[in-house]
Amino acid sequence: MGLGKPNIVFVHVDQLHHKALSAKARIICDTDDLNLLRRWDFQSYEVDAKCNIRSLSKLKEKGSCGDGSIRVDSGNHRYEFYTKRGILTQWTIPGVLIRNAKLKPRIKFDLLQDLSLFKPNQTLVYDGETHFRCKGGFSVTLQTYAQRGEGIVPVHYLLDGHGLPHLIKGSVVS
Repeated sequence: MGLGKPNIVFVHVDQLHHKALSAKARIICDTDDLNLLRRWDFQSYEVDAKCNIRSLSKLKEKGSCGDGSIRVDSGNHRYEFYTKRGILTQWTIPGVLIRNAKLKPRIKFDLLQDLSLFKPNQTLVYDGETHFRCKGGFSVTLQTYAQRGEGIVPVHYLLDGHGLPHLIKGSVVS
């Protein structure tokens, strides 16, 4: 008896920013080509110079996507967004590229940044090759994908010949 194809994908996020801000998430996605968001648990907090958690910075949220809506519950407050596109987050986009980069897709989606901020009408497109001259005289060519959309500065993903991300850069000029 075979195990068959899994019906969910787990993404675990554990980030520490500047030794002061922690973000942790457990994300469950569909197994479609984009691994669209299904549900998640998210928590973040900031610490002071003595590594004590600042109580006002604590955030815990649970969320889910389905039937054209995104629902987020943060304890005493619940909010909802409506969408006609699939939902991704910045933590799941690299996986989408790893699986689909060789096809040079044009992907339209809505973004749930940090699993909390709704940024609709995003597009991820192939943006050509970027050549780097490295120390020692050799050069490297990376494939560039650009994410553009409402409420974000452009994000550029640079992938090697195997479709693996080496650099992710967000700014107006990358």
